[in-house]
Amino acid sequence: MEYPATQAGAFKPEIQGLRAIAVLAVLLFHVWPNALTGGFVGVDVFFVISGYLITGLLLKEAERTGTISLSGFYARRIRRLLPASTLVILVAGLLVGVLPAVQWADTAMEMVASTLYVQNWWLAAQAVDYLAEGNAPGLLQHYWSLSVEEQYYIFWPLIFLAANAFGHPLRDRPRFVFSIIIGAIGVASLAYSVYLTEANPGLAYFATTTRAWELALGSGLAVLGNRFEKLHETARCILGWLGLLCILIACTRYDRNVAFPGYAALLPTLGAALVIFAGQAGRSWGAHRVLRLRPFQYLGDISYSLYLWHWIVIIVFSNAAAPPGWAGGLLAIAISVGLAHLTKIYVEDPVRLGTWRGRKIAVNSVLTMSVCFALTMFVANAIWIFINDQAESNVQASVPITPELLKGKYDPSRPTVPPILEARRDNPDVYRLKCHVDQVSSEPTKCEFGSENAKHNIVLTGDSHAAQWLPMLQELYGKRSDWKIITYTKSACAFTDARVGLGKKGEYVSCTEWNKRVMDELRRLKPDILVTSQSSGHRAVGLSGDESQQELAAGLLRRWKQVSEIGTRVAVIRDTPWMDRNIPECLSAPDGNVRKCSTKAERAFKSDSIVVAMKQHPDVLYFDIGNKICGNKVCEPIKGQVLIWRDRHHLTATFARLLAPEFASLLELKP
Repeated sequence: MEYPATQAGAFKPEIQGLRAIAVLAVLLFHVWPNALTGGFVGVDVFFVISGYLITGLLLKEAERTGTISLSGFYARRIRRLLPASTLVILVAGLLVGVLPAVQWADTAMEMVASTLYVQNWWLAAQAVDYLAEGNAPGLLQHYWSLSVEEQYYIFWPLIFLAANAFGHPLRDRPRFVFSIIIGAIGVASLAYSVYLTEANPGLAYFATTTRAWELALGSGLAVLGNRFEKLHETARCILGWLGLLCILIACTRYDRNVAFPGYAALLPTLGAALVIFAGQAGRSWGAHRVLRLRPFQYLGDISYSLYLWHWIVIIVFSNAAAPPGWAGGLLAIAISVGLAHLTKIYVEDPVRLGTWRGRKIAVNSVLTMSVCFALTMFVANAIWIFINDQAESNVQASVPITPELLKGKYDPSRPTVPPILEARRDNPDVYRLKCHVDQVSSEPTKCEFGSENAKHNIVLTGDSHAAQWLPMLQELYGKRSDWKIITYTKSACAFTDARVGLGKKGEYVSCTEWNKRVMDELRRLKPDILVTSQSSGHRAVGLSGDESQQELAAGLLRRWKQVSEIGTRVAVIRDTPWMDRNIPECLSAPDGNVRKCSTKAERAFKSDSIVVAMKQHPDVLYFDIGNKICGNKVCEPIKGQVLIWRDRHHLTATFARLLAPEFASLLELKP
């Protein structure tokens, strides 16, 4: 999101207009995601622009001086980027009170991650962390793309300077050196992006390594674009319009189901590269005639600050009122533009256009960075102190955990068990012990609980909706010397003989392989009993609706039969209901209460392949937990004084443990 004007030496209105297209796409997508379903590609357009501009600057310096001045380069980036970004980070910290209290700790972490420009890696970790699934977006989530760019700014000149270790190629053949490095990084990054988008889409979306090729595309254009300058002006003009068309197609035809970035990112990024390459070709009918219109030039001029502010405005608006409709969306856009305008005039320009020279540039840049970092750490630390004070008060108010807590009416004046702010961490031990397999691995990882010399084994297997019942099994069998509990669980993976799909992809291949290997383990172990459950959100590959549920049910029946044939008794637990809202977030919101956070029972239970399979009367033990959680009409978030949910559809470990007596008659085995 770098300016082409004062730093590149020649103002290019087509790039300024292209920047406006990019920020508009992102803005409209975030305000009305169903209206411009692919607007997220605006970020990719920004990456190409940044690669082109920054590499152009570095190449010119290398051709002029034979080297690159790191201090000068970094000083310009600090003065250009840090003041405005820090202002918005600090405002986010001050606005934390509009968020649910359970998000405050994450906001503090996001403040630190954004200040250090590692927000993309923080979000990547959340994306592959199944426990974080379904958490509301943070105030600074959009800083992930700035983090990618800043990492590029830090390492890009260092890579070129490293080439000088082998003589002085930057002095002798700078353009050749740039071409080789850009080509190698671009090809490797694109290949990795294609691979990882298939293998681990959450990580692929945020990782710098899967986005580097987009910056390299713009960089390659800066280095090699001059070789095609003799291309006929009409042809370049056509390419410019084709580039805009590619971006438009991606914005309107892509949606959240597109595997991204991978191959799909080629369409908007090549489109951006074509627009830049076309330049101002076609004086009367080129694409630049549209891009240089005053509204586009103005939006391009404030695009950096507009990108910084718009997401915070949308999140605050959504938490304070409701997701913006057309009128609310227009108001959010107007507020974002107003804040961006003021930030551009009173923060960006005074620092960026300062007249400091020589050492003063570096000194003032270091001072700017130090002040920004110190202010952010102060606000983030203040949030942490408040959260810790709240946690200590919850500990002091803790009560013995017994089934009696499930009885009676909820008393809002007393803390829940677990406390609402601690609910997200009230998880089964498989997460703490890291034996809940992620979506990439197909290798079964087991946890064992109980006596090593036990005569009897009980195995728990399935996805996270199966793993949530481990505390119940530990309560029943964990202290018995004659029983051992063994777990095999995997993220988003049902224990079934059917082919399960995953998100935007086709078959969940690692799940299919994991199922086979777990079945091999069961044949070796021959446990006395197997307990399984699964989310009702799974789908069979290539199917949807009732057909998908029927196929999944048939796969369950086959799998249960296979387990029974090795002499193991199968116990199946129906899936938990799904609440309309993330319960800890809902209850900890400024206006949160039990009534607002409840869900009608008729909406809470989804079509469930387990229920469909049970209609075939298989020889398995079956437990329908619906009436243990929900009333006849409403599923409330709290039962007695016990908080039921740690998100929308996972039980707290405390609640699962307290249901142990309900399962005793079903699961108790006689030696």
